[in-house]
Amino acid sequence: EADAFEAAASHLLIDTPFNVNSTSSIAWQAVLSGFRNQSIEGINSDKSKRYTGEGSPYIDHFIPSGEQDELYVGHRRLSDEDLRDLSENIVAEIRERKVAKSLGSFINRDPTGTGRNLEMSRIDEAIINAGINSSSETIAKSGQSDVYALDSPGYKPAAHMFGSALVEETGAGLPGYFKQQDILRPLAPIMTTRGDTFIIRAYGESIDPITQEVTGRAWCEITLQRTPDYMDKETPAWVYPPTDSLNSKFGRRLSVINFRWIDNQDTNS
Repeated sequence: EADAFEAAASHLLIDTPFNVNSTSSIAWQAVLSGFRNQSIEGINSDKSKRYTGEGSPYIDHFIPSGEQDELYVGHRRLSDEDLRDLSENIVAEIRERKVAKSLGSFINRDPTGTGRNLEMSRIDEAIINAGINSSSETIAKSGQSDVYALDSPGYKPAAHMFGSALVEETGAGLPGYFKQQDILRPLAPIMTTRGDTFIIRAYGESIDPITQEVTGRAWCEITLQRTPDYMDKETPAWVYPPTDSLNSKFGRRLSVINFRWIDNQDTNS
């Protein structure tokens, strides 16, 4: 069927997705440190080689043929301190640019923004602010000498490249240069901009009608998960519901995953 791929998607869930709108630098560092101290497979001349080292390795679409931080043939390996600084700068960008409603708006620049918001994404700016790419990743400084006119036929003299649009680090794109795509490759399978699991806590108390003193207190916690199914299951999960219908008003069905009674100490966690 033509919509078979959409029907299949309604049965797929992500185990422990990561909301990229998170403003917890600790959570970001934990995710970015997923391959901490892991070795990576590469080559050395015409033989395979396992590259090891401390820190979290990051590779792009090139097969590493050099040690960490070798700009042209190597890969990057970030220390815990590097990832801490990067995570804090990512969170700062999220707070400054506000919630991204889609993955596209998170990983791309803001066409309606100004300054760096217009020029680059949240992660790109966080990488710059954290100083991940040092002078060792700069081949030569970009400047006005790199501004040139497009003399090809059909272009007017006014068509040209502006110096402000050039990447300052001219090593950008090389294997040893840390880029947004290096983060997105391992993060892509679990990225999301909204959560589907919610924890709700409620509190109730009993008051003596004569003394007006509290005679009992109770706290409870419930975990809910939004599922692909609509409230009215007559409409398949992969079909848009009719306007003004029950499903159009209330959307997807919520399932109770867990319920428990808690005490006052748990509410402080």
